Amino acid sequence: MKPHAIRGTEGTRPIPDLEPQATDIILEKRRFSAFFKTDLDQTLRTLHVDTVAVGGINTHFCVLATAFDAVCHDFSTIILEDISAAYKREVHQSFVDAYRYSAIYPIFRVMRSHEFLIEYRDLKDLGIGE
Repeated sequence: MKPHAIRGTEGTRPIPDLEPQATDIILEKRRFSAFFKTDLDQTLRTLHVDTVAVGGINTHFCVLATAFDAVCHDFSTIILEDISAAYKREVHQSFVDAYRYSAIYPIFRVMRSHEFLIEYRDLKDLGIGE
């Protein structure tokens, strides 16, 4: 397998619509998990984050590895199924279906992005997650 989406490879460059802004924090991914040998854990804790929402390409590798590492770093974790994908829709769907009813719910969940935004907005209205 050729390296892709790993620091120093072409796959790490964002598409024009996602070009980093001056205030963005950039942590270059080194392997499947965005937590592996990056400062993601410390950066999120500094920002008082307690919940991580994960989306991306390769639901069954990178998304899942990052989500599990987030749980292992004591973050509540959500896989956003509608902003994740795999090389075949059936592969993506089988993985999100397998984890939709996780044994570690509510620490680990699967939901759609609009559900996440509604829940986050509701929490923010209550003064939680600001």
